Amino acid sequence: MARLALVFCFGFQALTPGPASAQTAILTPQTAAFPSLAEALARAEQRAPAAIEARGEVAAARAGKIGAEASAFGNPYVDFQVDRGSTTKDVQALAYLYMPVDAFGQRGARIDEADALVRWKGLSAEARRSAVRGETIARWGAARVAQERLAHAQDAVESAEKEAAYFAGRFAAKDTTIYEKSLAEAEVGRWMQARAEAELDLLERLARLSEWIGESTIPGAPSKAALGSINAPLPPAPARRAAEAPALVAQRAEHFFWEKQGERYRAERRAPLQLLLIAGRGDPGDVRLGGGVTVTLPVARRNQGEIARAEAEADRSAAAETSLTASLAARISATEQALATVLKAIANLDSNGLPAS
Repeated sequence: MARLALVFCFGFQALTPGPASAQTAILTPQTAAFPSLAEALARAEQRAPAAIEARGEVAAARAGKIGAEASAFGNPYVDFQVDRGSTTKDVQALAYLYMPVDAFGQRGARIDEADALVRWKGLSAEARRSAVRGETIARWGAARVAQERLAHAQDAVESAEKEAAYFAGRFAAKDTTIYEKSLAEAEVGRWMQARAEAELDLLERLARLSEWIGESTIPGAPSKAALGSINAPLPPAPARRAAEAPALVAQRAEHFFWEKQGERYRAERRAPLQLLLIAGRGDPGDVRLGGGVTVTLPVARRNQGEIARAEAEADRSAAAETSLTASLAARISATEQALATVLKAIANLDSNGLPAS
């Protein structure tokens, strides 16, 4: 029954891993150092998904202003026409130059709209920055509390092991009963289970912190070697498994889309040719037929705003892809270590807790 209870408890927390603090013997020198609060805040402001999204929106809004500030004069276009009559041999050639002008305040309205959007996105980014800092402090604090809880459980395990060794020595000297010796050994098993639960809780907290600050490794987590011998194969490397995640595949597709949109706007800087068919009637009453072509000259407007926005969105999606890759790797690593912790706890319960009970 004790084993079933333990399996149920750990199965429920299968994705909430748990290692040790930097103050316990479980950690090894190779373990990533736990960041200070200032370091965590600095990383989160750069790498947290909400921060990346906010910066991307501000950049896209500023890119839109580039197009709004384009000249009030549009791109001029030349209309060249040729026709001739059915009863005469003369050929008439005409050329027209057109120059669109925003004469009714259109440019000013565009700039005002762009300024309002930049201001809105800027204030929203500042609000998100405050939210990111608050969430970072909460996650960092929860990890520190979990570290102390694990340190306490580790100390309790060591004390229980010393007590069990003491009673084992007394039992060997026939100075105590098997009952008292078994109680001490059962206490070791109980504290080992408590330590495993604390490890799971800590690893979950550390994984959440790693996801938020864009780290692909779990800071302050125990190495697999430190968790003991595991009689079950662990999944492949976290980075390789993260690369196969559907969320990351979709993020790459978004980045690819923005790149292609930028290419389309660059290709459309030159407007397509317009072919004309002319039909009419001359002064003598003859039929006149001809044709022409209209060419737009990309002098003033060359999709500057649209191209800048596509580039800003591509940069944002690339940063989001990097953050998501690190987040997935951290979560997979945490899950692997959770499995290692659960298996080690079950092995300890089988070898110590159940026999003592």
